[in-house]
Amino acid sequence: MIFSSCQDVVPFLSEFTSPDESRRLVIGTVYVALACISIPTSVFVLSVFTKKELLTHSCYKFLTITSILDVTCLTNAALFSGLLTLLNLNPCNGHAWTFVFAYFAPMLWYTYCAASEVLSLNRMLFFVNDRLSNFLFKGKRTWLWLIYILSYPIICAQFHEDGMFYVYDPYSGLIYDGKPYHFHAITNFSKLGTVSAMYIIMVIAIFWKMHKSGSSSTLKHQINISLQTLLVAFIGDACATFYILAQSIIVGPYLGFAAQLSWIFLHLSTGLVYLIANKKVRDSFLGLFGRLRSKSCCAKKNIAGLPLFSKINSTTNHSSVIITCPTTKVSVVNFPHILRGRKIMIFSSCQEVVPFLSEFTSPDESRRLVIGTVYVALGCISIPTSVFVLSVFIKKELLTHSCYKVLTITSILDVTCLTNAALFSGLLTLLNLNPCNGHAWTFVFAYFAPMLWYTYCAASEVLSLNRMLFFVNDRLSNFLFKGKRTWLWLIYILSYPIICAQFHEDGMFYVYDPYSGLIYDGKPYHFHAITNFSKLGTVSVMYIIMVMAIFWKMHKSGSSSTLKHQINISLQTLLVAFVGDASSSFYILVQYIIVGPYLGFAAQLAWISLHLSTGLVYLIANKKVRDSFLNLLGRLRSKTCCAKKNISALSMFSKMISTTNQSSVAIVYRI
Repeated sequence: MIFSSCQDVVPFLSEFTSPDESRRLVIGTVYVALACISIPTSVFVLSVFTKKELLTHSCYKFLTITSILDVTCLTNAALFSGLLTLLNLNPCNGHAWTFVFAYFAPMLWYTYCAASEVLSLNRMLFFVNDRLSNFLFKGKRTWLWLIYILSYPIICAQFHEDGMFYVYDPYSGLIYDGKPYHFHAITNFSKLGTVSAMYIIMVIAIFWKMHKSGSSSTLKHQINISLQTLLVAFIGDACATFYILAQSIIVGPYLGFAAQLSWIFLHLSTGLVYLIANKKVRDSFLGLFGRLRSKSCCAKKNIAGLPLFSKINSTTNHSSVIITCPTTKVSVVNFPHILRGRKIMIFSSCQEVVPFLSEFTSPDESRRLVIGTVYVALGCISIPTSVFVLSVFIKKELLTHSCYKVLTITSILDVTCLTNAALFSGLLTLLNLNPCNGHAWTFVFAYFAPMLWYTYCAASEVLSLNRMLFFVNDRLSNFLFKGKRTWLWLIYILSYPIICAQFHEDGMFYVYDPYSGLIYDGKPYHFHAITNFSKLGTVSVMYIIMVMAIFWKMHKSGSSSTLKHQINISLQTLLVAFVGDASSSFYILVQYIIVGPYLGFAAQLAWISLHLSTGLVYLIANKKVRDSFLNLLGRLRSKTCCAKKNISALSMFSKMISTTNQSSVAIVYRI
C-alpha cells in the first residue's frame, strides 16, 4: 500500500487517541509489569508439561504447544508492547520496523486459534469416540497436527486481498488493523463457535459417562484437565470477541487499552488456571518452596480430621434439620422453608451431608486462612467499586435510558452477590463458622446464594434482550422497554428465583464449606445446571444477533454519536456477559465433578470475579463512570481542553490510501 503521511494511516484513531503522555506511561508500565508476572508463570507451567511422563498423553502434547504460544504471545502483547509504549517507538519517529512487530501479532493469534481448536477436538473425542480419538491422536500422531497449526496463519493471510498491514499505537496501547479486515472478525467468531460447540458436546459426554459407569481415577484425571482447558477456552472466547470488536468499533480512548489487556489476560489466566487447578503443576510449584505434601500425609490428615460434610440422607415429609456433630452431640434446628411453608430435610450427621467432599477437602487450617483472607480482601475492593458504579447509574439523566435502568438492577445485584460470595463467605471462613460448631444459621446464608444467582441470571437475560432489540427492532424495543415499562421487568426478575426453587423436588439445601471456600449443593440439583446452561445459550445467542445488527447498521448508515454511545454500552454489557458465561459454567461443573481441594476455591473466585469485573469494566470503559471517578481525584479534564490538545498535537495516524497493485509501504515523515 501507499500511505501519504504518518497522520494518514489509520482513519479511526484521530478522533479518539490524543497523544496523552501520562496515559502512555501508565499503559507501558502496566504492560511491562504484567509481562514480569505472566511470562515466568507460563514458562514454569511449560516446564511441567514437557516432563516425559506427561507427554505420553496426547492432551499434554497440545498443552505444551499452547503453552509455548502463551509465552510467545505474552512476549509480544505485554513485554514488547510495553517497551514500545514506554519508549514511544513508532514509524513517525524513525522506527518503521514496528510495522513488522505489529504484523506478527495476528499471525501469532491465528496460530493460537488453530492450537485451541485442535485441543478442544482432542478433549471432545476422548469422551465421545475412543476409536476416532486413538486414530487421530495416539502416540506421535499428535505432533502431526503441528502441520495444521503452523499452516493455519499462512492460509489466513492469503484472505487479506491487499496484504496484511497492522500498526501499534503507543497512546492507545493496541495493535490496530491498518484497515478493517473482515476475515479477522470472521476467523475469531468461527473459532468461538467451533470451540464452544466442541466443549458443550464434551460436557454432555462427561455427564453421560459418569452417569453410565461412575468415575474411575483415570476418568477423574481426564475430567480435571478437560475442565481446565474448558475454562481457558471460555476466557479465550471472551477476549477474542472483545478484542476484535475494539478493532472495528472504536468508542473511546481507553478501549484499546482494555482490549489489549483482554488479550494479555487470556494468556496470563491460562498459566494461573493450570497453576491452581492442575495437580502436577501445583505440586511442582509447592515443591519449589519445600511445602509439597505426600499423598500418605494427606490421607492421615483426612483420617485425623474429618471434613465438615460428606453424605445426604433426606426425607420429603420431615420438618426439621437434625445435625449430629463429630462429638456425637445432637442438635435439632427448626426453621421454615422460605418458599413452601415447610421445613427442609433430615441429615444424619455433619459427616453425612455432601458426599463428594470427603475425598478431597481435608481441614487444612492454613488453606482456610488463605481462602478467607483472599475473599475478604476482594470484598473490600469489589464492593466499593460496584457501589460507586451504581451511584453513577442512578443519576437522573442516565435513567432516561432503558439500558441504564436494567444496569441499575444488575449493579444492585452485583453489590448483593459480592457481599454474599466475598465478604460473608470470607468471614465465615476466617471464623470457621459452620453447623457443626453451633452455627446452623449458615444453612440459611448458603440458601440465599443460588437465589441471588437465579435473580442475577434473569436480570442478565433481560439486559441482553434490551440490547439486542435496540439494534434489531426499534418498535418492539419501545413497546417492551420505553419509559417506566422497563421497571415492570422487575416482576419477571424477582419471580424467576421463586419459580426455579419449585423445580427442586425435596426443597433446596445448600451448605458452605470453610475449608474449600465454596457453597455446595446439598445434593446434585440438575435444574441448577440446566438453568445455567440455558442462560448461557440464551444470552450468547442474543448478543451474537446484536453484534451482527451493529455491523449491519454501521455498514448501512454510518455511526452517529447516538449510535456510538449505544454501541459503547452494548460492548460493555457483552464483555460482562462473556465473563458471566465462563464463571457460571465453571462453577456448576465444580458442583458435580470435584477433582481437587483447590477447585472449590477457584470456582468461588470465578463467581466473585464476574461481579468484580463488572464494576471494573464500567469503570474503565463507561465514560460517565470514568469521568465521575476522575472527578473524585480532581483530574477531570473538560471537553474543550481535550479539543485544544487534539488540535495542537495531531494524533499519530488518521487516514489510509491504498492501491491494489502496489506491494510496498511508503511513509512520509512530518518535519
